[in-house]
Amino acid sequence: MSRKKLRPPGPKGPPIIGVGLTISKDTPDFLTRTAKEFQDLSYFKVLNLHMYYLCKPEYVQHVLQENNKNFYKSVKYKFLKLFLGQGLLTSEGEFWLKQRRLAQPAFHKHKIASFAETMTGDASDMMAEWEKGIEKGNDVVDMHREMMALTLRIVGKTLLSKDLKTSSIDIDTSLGYLIADIFKRVHSVFDIPLWVPIPRNIGFKKARKVLDDVINKIIDDRLSGAETGACLSDRQEDLLSMLIGAEDEDTGEKMPKEQLRDEVMTIFVAGHETTANALTWTLYLLSTHSSVMTKLKAELDEVLDGRTPGLEDSRSLKYTTQVIEESMRLYPPAWIIERTAIGDDKIGDYEISKGDQMIMSPYVMHRDPKYWKEPNTFDPERFSEEGSKERDRYCYFPFGGGPRYCIGANFAMLEMQLVLASICQNYSFSVKEGFHVETEPLVTLRPKNGMPMVLKKISA
Repeated sequence: MSRKKLRPPGPKGPPIIGVGLTISKDTPDFLTRTAKEFQDLSYFKVLNLHMYYLCKPEYVQHVLQENNKNFYKSVKYKFLKLFLGQGLLTSEGEFWLKQRRLAQPAFHKHKIASFAETMTGDASDMMAEWEKGIEKGNDVVDMHREMMALTLRIVGKTLLSKDLKTSSIDIDTSLGYLIADIFKRVHSVFDIPLWVPIPRNIGFKKARKVLDDVINKIIDDRLSGAETGACLSDRQEDLLSMLIGAEDEDTGEKMPKEQLRDEVMTIFVAGHETTANALTWTLYLLSTHSSVMTKLKAELDEVLDGRTPGLEDSRSLKYTTQVIEESMRLYPPAWIIERTAIGDDKIGDYEISKGDQMIMSPYVMHRDPKYWKEPNTFDPERFSEEGSKERDRYCYFPFGGGPRYCIGANFAMLEMQLVLASICQNYSFSVKEGFHVETEPLVTLRPKNGMPMVLKKISA
C-alpha cells in the first residue's frame, strides 16, 4: 500500500474543479492572497492538475535554472501554439535548443547596436505625428496603441527589414483578440477544439489569418528574392535572413517554411507586445510621479543636452534604466510563468511528481514585502548600484531566468531606453481626466481599455 503524498498547505476548492473558478475570476488577486497566507510554497488543484505555487527565490531558481531540464513549459502553452506554432516560446528540448542557437546571432550586442538609429528614428516619426495632432487641437492619444504601433514598426524594420506601419491597426486589433481569447481558453473549464465552428473559433481563425498573411508575405518575398539570386543588403542581414540561411549541422537541410513562419511569428509577437506594455506602464508611472519625472529629465538634459539619444548614450542613461526596471517590477509584462515537471523532483520539504504544475509570478514576488521595502511605491532608486547590492537574483525576474531567459532582453532594454528618452525630453503627458487605469492580466499584463493621455510639447 503506497503512502499518501505529503503536499504543502494551500487554498481549497470544491471537489473536481478545485480553485479553478476562483483563480479564473482574478488571477493576480488570488495569487497575491495565496502568497500572503501560505508564504513560500503552496498547493492547490485545478480540475485534474496539481499546482505548486512558488514564492521563494531559491525555489524559482531551482525550476528556471538549476534543474531546468526537468521542467517544460506548462500544458497551458498548448493554447499559445494555436497561433505561435512551434516557435522559441513554445518548443522544448533539443528542438528548442537548436532553434535558439539559430536565432541567437540576431540578438548579439553588436547586432543590436545597429538597430539604435531605427529605434530613435521611428520614435521621432511618431512624435512628429503627435505634433501635427496638437496643432489641429487633438492633444489626446491612446498611449498603449501608440506604443504598440511604434514597437511593431521597430521589430518589423530591425528583425524582418519590413516597415509595417500601414498594417499596424489590423495587426493590433487581431493580436489583441488572440491574446484575450487565449487567456479565456487557458481558464476555461471545458476546452472547445478550434475546429468546432462556433463564433469564437471563427473569430480566432480570422484574427490568426491576419497575422499569418502578414508574416507569410514577408517570408515569401524574401524567399522569392533569394531564389532569383537577389543579394541582401547589409540592412537585410536580419533575423529572417539568418533563419533562411541556417542549415542543419548533420543533414544540411534548411528550415522549412512552416517552421520559419513559427519562429518569425513568435519573435514578431513577443518582440513588440511585451515592450509596448512595459513602455506604456512606464509612461503611466512617470505621469503620476512628478519627482521621478523631474529627476529623469535632469539626467536627459545632462546626458543629451537636447539632441536625439543614440547607442553611445545608453550606458550613461543610468536613471532612465532604473525607471524602466522599477516599472517592470510593478508591472512585469510576463506577469506569470508556468512549468510542468517531466520527472520527479523535490522543492523545499515536498516531493514533486511527473506532471505536477509549477506556478511563479513575477507580479506577486516583485511586490512581496519580504523582499521589497514599501513594495507598492514607485522608487527607481531600488535599482541603483547601492540599492541592488544584496538583492537575490530571483526576487526580480521580468525576463524569466536560466537557459530560457528572454532572447530579446537586451534588444528590449535598448529600445525602451531610447524611446523613453526620446519621448520624455520632448513631451510631458498625463492620463486623461476621469479615466480609471486598470490592469488586464491576459497572456501579458496589458492596460485595460488602453491608456488615453494628454500630450504637451516641451518648448525648446
